[in-house]
Amino acid sequence: MKTTLTMKTPIMAAAAAALLFFAPERTAAQPYTLAEEPLWTLSPGDRDYLTFRPADATEGGYNEHGLAFNPVTNHLYIGHLSTDQGLRVAIVDADDGDHVGFLSVNGIAGGVRALRKIGVTEDGVIFAGNLTTDSSADPYRLYRWADEDAEPVEVWSGDPTGGEPGFIRRYGDNLSVRGTGASTQILITPDFWQQVSEPHKVGLFETVDGEAFTLTSITTDPTTRFGLGSSFGPGDLFYATRAGQPLREFNLSGGLVREFDGGSMASGLSAIRVNVEKDLFAGLNSNQLFLYDRGGLTTGFNPPASTRTFPTANANVEATGEVTFGDGVVFALHTNNGVVAYPLVDD
Repeated sequence: MKTTLTMKTPIMAAAAAALLFFAPERTAAQPYTLAEEPLWTLSPGDRDYLTFRPADATEGGYNEHGLAFNPVTNHLYIGHLSTDQGLRVAIVDADDGDHVGFLSVNGIAGGVRALRKIGVTEDGVIFAGNLTTDSSADPYRLYRWADEDAEPVEVWSGDPTGGEPGFIRRYGDNLSVRGTGASTQILITPDFWQQVSEPHKVGLFETVDGEAFTLTSITTDPTTRFGLGSSFGPGDLFYATRAGQPLREFNLSGGLVREFDGGSMASGLSAIRVNVEKDLFAGLNSNQLFLYDRGGLTTGFNPPASTRTFPTANANVEATGEVTFGDGVVFALHTNNGVVAYPLVDD
């Protein structure tokens, strides 16, 4: 059952020149927390695109993986793919969780999952990517919707490793989008899954017109492990994590900037997201949502500013989900546990 409370409340050379544009306008500590009660929640079963898989089931379920916020329309997008419903991207009102409609998914195909993650630019252009477990044989595909009423267009297809042998080739478990128009950048990191020795290539997509994209493959240290979470930070920073590995901060040259030891952040963060404007960091661990002051993070212990728990605690052995920031609200999808919306409180 939906629960509602009555309250509403950024071409690598070019990127270097644009770093100030992506930097946070933070002049002093501005502590934020999550409200004690959610703005609204959607539990599994509330919609046919929010499904439930019982703990004793051996197949089926775990159908929802993508969540993104559109600042132009004030809508959320929830990606769903199942054998009975097919591929759908639901449109939901961010104020109250009400169903609005669906994006067109005409022509989207390929990969282990035809659509896995979704992202939106500041001017409302929508992007989504598939999931491939071997990008040399089954390409990673990136799609673009000019707006909610548009048809999706494939803007890139290929192997994010550039065809070089010896690299992990599972892509699509994460997606981070920033900028607008010609300044749009899209970041993906590989998921090493069961492969433990291969080096990694991070994919950075850039554009000169907002429509056609080129890829820069960024090699990182082979001891680093990526998984379900990645996010742009301010400037040339990005963050990545996987279950059982510490959160790490990188630059867009592939250099490791900081590693947060196992006790410094919530253990096993999966989906992560940075809000540059407010300098906040949010992440999922199981069915819990964590909020941190990104600007105050140290390699020592970092207590969260807030921790909130989903209304349900159903099993999610794949640890999939997503976190996204809206207009003064943090939204989180935890597969098999629905969606929550928590207002930000400026303390």
